[in-house]
Amino acid sequence: MNKRDKFIIILFVLGFVSYFSIDVFIDSLAVNEEQNLPTQLNALEHDFTTALQYKSKYMGDFVNLNSLNGSLPLTNRHPFTLELNPEVLSANIVFAYNLSSSELIELERDFIYSAIANLVLIENLEKITYQFNDYSYSLTKADTENWYNIELTKLQSEQLWKNTIQSTLSDNYLVGLFFEKVVIVSSNQN
Repeated sequence: MNKRDKFIIILFVLGFVSYFSIDVFIDSLAVNEEQNLPTQLNALEHDFTTALQYKSKYMGDFVNLNSLNGSLPLTNRHPFTLELNPEVLSANIVFAYNLSSSELIELERDFIYSAIANLVLIENLEKITYQFNDYSYSLTKADTENWYNIELTKLQSEQLWKNTIQSTLSDNYLVGLFFEKVVIVSSNQN
């Protein structure tokens, strides 16, 4: 064998090994992502640090707000449309389906988590509404700050978020009480 043939064989072997190494690496990343997906769909286990990257002073950054909502428990399970109302500093997350009664307690947890995350991470957002075909659920920054007795921007700390918001979501009584006292529920039926 001459030098040229050896060189070609070495390049072939290196290419072959590189291809399979990269393929295995990409597959392992996909497996890790799939394993994390169930926890990202659940408000009780969601990793708030994944949402922190979308922190912004202004709600007008549509791509950022859309990405934030795509990373949160309520909105990363179902397709949604985002509507901004900058004149009143509010956002509507619109879903094109009806809620079932079996979804309500999980929806309440995910709503509280996702809505408060929006109000915490988008500093000038004053109100957020999640609109389904049959009902709409709204939350204001002022009512949430009064309920928790804390300025919401302080909840941008992962540990404070866990202790103040996430840990309370496992208590069905507190979730129900928050919904009763703080959340504005409207029927969309004519």
